[in-house]
Amino acid sequence: MRGIVEWFTTTYFDGDYRSAVIWSILIVINISWFLPTICFGFLYWAQIPYIEQFRCQDWVWNQPTSKRRTQYIEVVKSTVVGLFVNQFLLTLFIKFFCTVVMSHTDDPNHIREWFLNTPNAFEAFVKMMLGLLMFETAFYWTHIWLHSPSGYRFHKDHHAYYTPMSLAGQWGSTIDGLVTLPLPAFAPVFLLQIHPTTLWFYAMIHIFHSCYDHCGYDFPFNPFQLIPFGSHAQAHNFHHSHNIDNFGLYWRFWDIMMGTNKHWERYCAKRDKLIEKLERGEEAVDDDYIIKDGIMLLRAVGEETDIKNGEDNLEFTFQFTYKNVDEHGNLIGKPQKSEPTLVDGDKKKI
Repeated sequence: MRGIVEWFTTTYFDGDYRSAVIWSILIVINISWFLPTICFGFLYWAQIPYIEQFRCQDWVWNQPTSKRRTQYIEVVKSTVVGLFVNQFLLTLFIKFFCTVVMSHTDDPNHIREWFLNTPNAFEAFVKMMLGLLMFETAFYWTHIWLHSPSGYRFHKDHHAYYTPMSLAGQWGSTIDGLVTLPLPAFAPVFLLQIHPTTLWFYAMIHIFHSCYDHCGYDFPFNPFQLIPFGSHAQAHNFHHSHNIDNFGLYWRFWDIMMGTNKHWERYCAKRDKLIEKLERGEEAVDDDYIIKDGIMLLRAVGEETDIKNGEDNLEFTFQFTYKNVDEHGNLIGKPQKSEPTLVDGDKKKI
């Protein structure tokens, strides 16, 4: 890795190691956002049959009679514009962050030795995993707050993607973006003194996982599923379609410990029973589900609501144990709001 760093700096920055640190991080982050965006955009457009069997939802843009189709497409267009704006703002943030990190010295030789002193694979892996665990903890609790009555006004724009796509991670309010990405993501970098080369992989994992979590597909060959207690696209798809449960990003351990996965577990059990009936050739009728193109999907309801303003997702979920939840998932002893929109969810190839 030291040889790569030295070659990169000498070839493209004429030995300016301070600039090489900043721009290497910016290049990695921008490629990590735009590459999966282009790849998933192609998959959405091409709708390759082999890939489509793994989708978790019915694509909104393929529903010409849906009242939400036009609104959804407008949100997607705004998100594409926002992607460029966010990357510009992120560039300014990272330049500031790197300047602060390197402010301890003005000696170019000191910067050079620090950048070239790359950690071994074990040290890099340990710090990266510790950083991800620290991020996961901060993300979970800030995400819980964003689904509380005091925080949801900052988060409801993100849930305009009631059927998520890869770009959905870029869509949300400024407060939402700050408390769920830059602050919890870069605090471990500073506290653990993560080396820039480790930060490259740390950032790639963050961004690729964000794109995949929102992409609307659940591939069986997804490497993130190899992580013990790892989260996956189906779980986050459920979070968007039901606006409840599965508040973690990388792992499920916080959701399991705090009981914020009870609705998800009940949903999985119900879905699996229906699938067993279908595989035995029995009739499996349920108000929540449809079979489309041989894939089990949640039935779309409540399409008259205004998704752009998040009006379909006002069911606050600031409860940790669900002790006061009946068999239908309703809170007992509290005023009931309208049901969360059951639009999409997990699938199983039939």
